This record gives sequence, structure tokens and C-alpha cells, in this order.
Amino acid sequence: MFLLAAGFAQGIQLKDGKHIVAKSLKRQGDSIVATNPAEGGGKEMTGDVGYAIALIEKIEFPEPAQLRQVPDMITQGKAAEAVAQLDTALRYYEGFRDAPGSYWGELALLKGHALLALGRVNDAEPLAASLLSGARDPEVILGARAQAASCLTLKGEHPKAIEIFEQVSKDALRPDTLAGAAIFKGRSHLALKQWEPALLSFLTVPVFYPEAKALLPASMLGAGRAYFMLDDFDHAKNTLNDLIKIYGNTPEAAEAKTELEKIARKEKALEGPGGPAPANPKPTAQTP
Repeated sequence: MFLLAAGFAQGIQLKDGKHIVAKSLKRQGDSIVATNPAEGGGKEMTGDVGYAIALIEKIEFPEPAQLRQVPDMITQGKAAEAVAQLDTALRYYEGFRDAPGSYWGELALLKGHALLALGRVNDAEPLAASLLSGARDPEVILGARAQAASCLTLKGEHPKAIEIFEQVSKDALRPDTLAGAAIFKGRSHLALKQWEPALLSFLTVPVFYPEAKALLPASMLGAGRAYFMLDDFDHAKNTLNDLIKIYGNTPEAAEAKTELEKIARKEKALEGPGGPAPANPKPTAQTP
């Protein structure tokens, strides 16, 4: 459920330096309407007063709890529940999407991560398009570009997706944007049978962006698959077993079990009648 903090008076900072405190805010055309506002700590006015968005420097909203809670929910395998919670918050911020200080872009990006975790490309793609057309923050726009490219990966348009990821990675600063781009870029490399670039993309996440914790299960699954395709069975098994141990409730953990079964079959086939095959003498990369 989306609730504003109890007793939190929302503020409006105007470009002329004035500060308005109000009991509640709502959108009305090109204005933000404040209920029972008080200017600069002065006497409270009764009723609604409108302030043109063009004159507003920033609206001071309380931070939505979903921004802290949803990444944990995704790593616990509750991405669908996370989407429902984000939708509640997004409905509130829909009217403020173009207002300075709005959390609409942040919440929409997080919903995009959850949708991609669920493989819901038909929902993630229009959301990314909505962000690209409606967001004001350059970092949010870059995040939307990365999510749009992730949809291309899921649709099999891998060279085009990789080209976008490479450009986004040069310009973006947000860890979640860079981590998401690395994961889906790695998936596109896997699909193109480019095993080493895939592995490097997946390992980028735990090494450089560990704070993007909602994306760690996907990075571990991808790394395990890349190690397997490079015949580095030990690193593949260690990575996939760690994924199951740490993130056992995620869809990635279920996929990791399938990958381990593939590795076991491959190892058995390589043993043949002469016993175990020799260990891979040149590990390609180290497990993070």
C-alpha cells in the first residue's frame, strides 16, 4: 500500500525563493494545487491555492517506501508482488510525472526491472517508451534506454541491443542502469555464442555494481552459463550453487538447477570409458 508519511507536510520550493508548506498536493492542468498552504512558516491559508509548474523549483515529496523495499522483494522471488506495490505508488505520482521532485521516474524504472525479471517484455517495452517520452532526468532517460534495449535482447535483436548497451554504458552513472545493461548485454553475447564477452559482462555486476542487488541473481546465472560454455565446469558449478544457496527463492535459482543438470550430463559424457576428463587447465576468469 502507498501511504505518505504520517504528519508529513509536503513542500513546494518556488524559483523566486519562496517556500510553501501544504497538507496535501494535487495536479490541476499546468499547476500544482496546495491545500491549506502556509508560506515561509507564516499563517496557514484555508482552501486550495494553485502554483504554476513553470514557477516551481522542486516539490518536496516523502520518499516512497517501495524504492527501498522492492529490490529485496525481487531477490526474494517476489517480483510480481513488487509490481503490484509499485503500481499503487505510480498511480499517485502519475499526475506529477513532469513535476520537479517527482518520484515517478524512479518508481517506473524500478517497475521496469521487476517486469524484466519476470520476462514480461510486452509490459516492459511500453513502460520504457513512456519513460523516454515523459521523464526529465537524463539518468532516468538513460535507464529507460537500457530497459528498451533489454526488451530487444528478449526479442532476439541482439546486435542492435548490444550497440545501445555500449552507448548507455558510456554515458550513464546510475548503478542499476549500468548493471541492467551489463546483464542483458551478456545475454545477447550468449545468444550470439560470444562466451568471453558474455562472461565479462555478467561479472561486471558483482565487481562494480554490488549495490544493484536486485540484479545479482541474474548476473550469477549468466556467469554460470558462460563458464559452462567455456568448459570451466568448476567455476560454473560454484557460481550456480552459490546462486541457489543465496537466492534460493528466485526464478534464477530454479534455472541454475537446470544448468547444473546440464553440466553433470556433459561431465559424464566427457568421462567416457576411460574415466574422468582432465580439468580445464586455463580458467577464463575468477569467481567474484
